[in-house]
Amino acid sequence: MSVITISREFGSGGDAIAQELSRISGYPLVDKNILEKIYYQFGFTDFAEVYDENGIWLRFTSHHVEMSHLLKRIFRALVEVDNIVLLGRGGYASLKGYPNVLNVRIQSPFNKRVQNYLKSVENSNLKAAEEIVKQADLRRKEFVSLINGGSWDSSSSFDLVIDTGKISNSLAIDWIVQASNLLSKTVEPPESLESEDPVMLKAIQDTLAGVF
Repeated sequence: MSVITISREFGSGGDAIAQELSRISGYPLVDKNILEKIYYQFGFTDFAEVYDENGIWLRFTSHHVEMSHLLKRIFRALVEVDNIVLLGRGGYASLKGYPNVLNVRIQSPFNKRVQNYLKSVENSNLKAAEEIVKQADLRRKEFVSLINGGSWDSSSSFDLVIDTGKISNSLAIDWIVQASNLLSKTVEPPESLESEDPVMLKAIQDTLAGVF
């Protein structure tokens, strides 16, 4: 029983690893699409529109403050759902310290990530690709810092750090599965089955039931 958070550098292959990990483990993948469906249940229909815009999360309006608070509620309730793979949005920072959470970071050298991006798109050049990767990294660093007050690229925040510049995706997945299985054997079941946030827990369960 574990929650696996995947934090990844842009172009490192983290998305593909998370998807394959979900398939192999049978754990639902909670990504942008799932978060959007959960937000929609609480009346936030513009989640997809603001997902990648860091500054908008901290605008001093009740709407955007509520969006930030709701994200943290979702993450905390996911710990109760258990057996999931959580991709991105700084989930590792919100869930650091929970005994059933395995925080994983997928990274790769900058040049390797640029080449990976170039292979995935058409009509792009090296300079443009480098700028896209730099901006993607900047957005992710800013988001974690603004929402969680932590450092996005600090290895101390993670239980397992994998460099896909040297480690294949298949081996990375094997390592994550082994670490998750080990964690599941060492985590004691909760003393109480009562949810701290039953409304959010049900919203997440309903969303996952409708997708997986």
